[in-house]
Amino acid sequence: MAGDSVFDLIRLRKATLVPLNTVFLWLDTYSTDFEKFKDQFCAETSTMSCNWQFYDTKDKGYDFIKQADAQQNIVVISSGRMFADILNDLHDLRQLHSIYIYCNKKEKYEPWKDNYRKICGIFDDPVQLFDQMCYNLDEEARRSQLNIDITNGTKSKVRTTAVKIHCLVKNEIKSYYQPSISWCPWQVSGCTTTALPIKGQGTIEVWQHKSVPFELRISNKLDPNDNAANSYAIVLTVNVDKAQLGLVNAQCGHTLRALDNTQESHEVLQADDSSWHCYWLTFYGEYRMIQYGIGEIRPRFKILEVHPHECDKISINNISYLHMKVSNDLNNKPTVSFTIYLF
Repeated sequence: MAGDSVFDLIRLRKATLVPLNTVFLWLDTYSTDFEKFKDQFCAETSTMSCNWQFYDTKDKGYDFIKQADAQQNIVVISSGRMFADILNDLHDLRQLHSIYIYCNKKEKYEPWKDNYRKICGIFDDPVQLFDQMCYNLDEEARRSQLNIDITNGTKSKVRTTAVKIHCLVKNEIKSYYQPSISWCPWQVSGCTTTALPIKGQGTIEVWQHKSVPFELRISNKLDPNDNAANSYAIVLTVNVDKAQLGLVNAQCGHTLRALDNTQESHEVLQADDSSWHCYWLTFYGEYRMIQYGIGEIRPRFKILEVHPHECDKISINNISYLHMKVSNDLNNKPTVSFTIYLF
């Protein structure tokens, strides 16, 4: 896809396991996004650079797919224009595993999803493309493991909760892994970033496959129970009865002060239905805005929105730590620590 790269999110995610026979083919006239995407994908998955191939002409891409061994699984990332003329001829080949269209004219190629089963999506954002590819590969691995378990009469542990951290940073995706229940994703071991590139701004996603009540707390203190005069925390609590946004600071006696809540069934903890559910918390210190939503991270999907007092801006801009509880009874102590993924 032509133009400047928009890799602009820090994220936290688990490592994706990619089958050894998988090969990635990128077709585009520009290689800038390809290099960044490949490097990050190799860093976050079991893939090596030698499993990636780039071509800037459709003829080379066509020949690569056509001549590939039928036992290979080729994942294609291509601009719509470059793949348009060769799609019909290649689509049903056994070695063509899946197709992701990555281009500026997303609307033009949206109808392809209805006509070609191997097209997994049309994207104009590399971060969304990255996440969807990893999600699809994860799901394929899960289904494969499930089939093995059924054949062998065994039972795998259920994946329950996943967390991603998104914060703005220019031209780079960075990855952080949760080491403990109280942690700073941009200050963990092996991370060279000592502070948020843009302070007081970010989004936390909580993905759940098995519905479990949780409390998400972002604060300016490593210890979530720190009662210092300058301690400040934003708290999101989600359970089957209610979703609530609140604050904890010295002005409210270091006790939770509710700012807004909802008890609508479609806005609280969702029932188990064998699907993943995404709950998100967004905060912007500059505008003193805090949002909670379910599903896609877009303004129209927000459920709660609060605006703390002007004097809270400095405190929000100093938020550095994430604390999380996951438990069937959030009042139980000690807090039950959660695991990002179980296998």
